[in-house]
Amino acid sequence: MTLTAFNRRRRELAAQAEAAREEAEKPTPVVTETAPAEKPLSRMNKAELLAAAAERGVEVVETATKKEIIAALTAAEPADEQQEDTQPPNAQQSDDEGDGSGDQSETAENEQE
Repeated sequence: MTLTAFNRRRRELAAQAEAAREEAEKPTPVVTETAPAEKPLSRMNKAELLAAAAERGVEVVETATKKEIIAALTAAEPADEQQEDTQPPNAQQSDDEGDGSGDQSETAENEQE
């Protein structure tokens, strides 16, 4: 090996060692396992829609179109999930808060008997 080849190899090894040091100094990204987000219904194929319907307990015939399956799935979604988002937290009052609404309905029920 000539002196020129030796110096070239020494520089290559030094560059590799420097690159390895820089790589080691980089912070390692933290990978957290999360549940994969469910695809929107409009992006699912018919087989996936039928599987989603079966999973949610929605009865759909296999000859139904994608549009019909999507309509059945969206109609079967619980309505109270949508209402929870729009209803203010203090909108539900119990009878013992003094609003009197419970007393009136009880009186009306007693009169009907």
